[in-house]
Amino acid sequence: MHRAVQTLPRAARHICRAHLYAHRRTFLNPALQYLRKTVLKSALSSNLSLVSELKQRLGQKYLLNENLHESVFLSKPLLEVSDEVALQRLTEEVFQDLEAFADGADPFALAQEDIKVVSFEMLDLAKSVYPEVSEVSRYLLQIPGKRVRPLLCVLVNRAMERAYPDQFREGDNGARLLQFRLAELAEMIHTASLMHDDVIDAADKRRGVEAAHRVFDNKKAILGGDFLLARACRMVAGLGSLETCQRISNAVESLARGELVQFQGLTGGGSVNQMLEVYLQKTFYKTAALMAESVCCGAILGGYEETNQKWAFEVGSNFGMAFQLYDDLLDMTSSAEKLGKPAMSDLAAGVATAPLIFSAAGSQTGSSGRETEREVAGLVSRKLRGEGDLQKAAQLIEGGLGLQRTRAAVGLHCRRTLDLLKEVPPGHDGRPNVFVRGLAALLLHTVTRTKG
Repeated sequence: MHRAVQTLPRAARHICRAHLYAHRRTFLNPALQYLRKTVLKSALSSNLSLVSELKQRLGQKYLLNENLHESVFLSKPLLEVSDEVALQRLTEEVFQDLEAFADGADPFALAQEDIKVVSFEMLDLAKSVYPEVSEVSRYLLQIPGKRVRPLLCVLVNRAMERAYPDQFREGDNGARLLQFRLAELAEMIHTASLMHDDVIDAADKRRGVEAAHRVFDNKKAILGGDFLLARACRMVAGLGSLETCQRISNAVESLARGELVQFQGLTGGGSVNQMLEVYLQKTFYKTAALMAESVCCGAILGGYEETNQKWAFEVGSNFGMAFQLYDDLLDMTSSAEKLGKPAMSDLAAGVATAPLIFSAAGSQTGSSGRETEREVAGLVSRKLRGEGDLQKAAQLIEGGLGLQRTRAAVGLHCRRTLDLLKEVPPGHDGRPNVFVRGLAALLLHTVTRTKG
């Protein structure tokens, strides 16, 4: 038996033996196949208590699971708010507080050198021995994007290193290198998901240029995305952390889960509360989960205490929710030139976004909530494919409080993120360290930008 297998607990050794035996390059007769399955089933059954205990322990450690963190649903109470002035004040106040807290910090200057390294390494890592694959997989990576995920990872890592020097593996360049790798693979996973999404949505543009499947074709675009995912998974395995593997695997799974929810539609039984809840779950899965797990894994690789790992997870989760909610807002309010893709492209693709769902609750001066809710539910159930549906959706959003509630939802997640940043111990001068302030500045830039 392999030496590594010998060191495992007895139940685990049974499982490994069964798997090793199953993958031997021999032709097994039916009797041996039956024996292999029986042994594996028996080993798994005897290990159920161990698996149950592991799940319980991991569940307590805020891993991505069906029980989403309560902050994902922060914006649900906004359905009950019909005071436009109050909604506007909520957003303005948190933006002012973010600006004051950032105190002139420049997140892009702070992370500039690190992002240069990340960008260079990503292009190198996206190379394949097959030139055709390299050309496709590097296509979007070569286009200057927002690089929000690497920026977030770098700034969180630096902020924690500055705030908790006694916890960080000081002088261990290996730990910092692993954190760089994590930032790189997070962006690679994100880029792969964009390539796949564009095929599913038949999108024409991405980052201001033709989508990958338009330049090459559907098969090559999917293959390029698959290659990036596979390369990222190999990189995760090389980080040397089982929990990091678990978390990034969950984040990748969540991307598919979110896409499936979006594909099935957000009907939620027609209730505006249910529609919003499903939308928020989808938003977490498709956007916030990867950010949350990536920055949390950076804290794990840095050797920080579990409390600080949880803090990083919550920062990433709330940042991601604010990011996507604002992206939905831009889809309605910005021009195609600024977005780098057609305006209202999500609604045109049949995707119900926050402004439409929030408009379903009605307004003070508009139609009654019940009437509007039925209209929005009908649009969502048809995925806006009926004649005049797109125009009707735009009319409901503009005539109600969909945009105002969405801005306020962005504000709520910004407020929660700011509260988390304020928890970080200040420096010797009594001020938040520059990287913590840089995170506030990055968030403010993200939710006030005019481009996609």
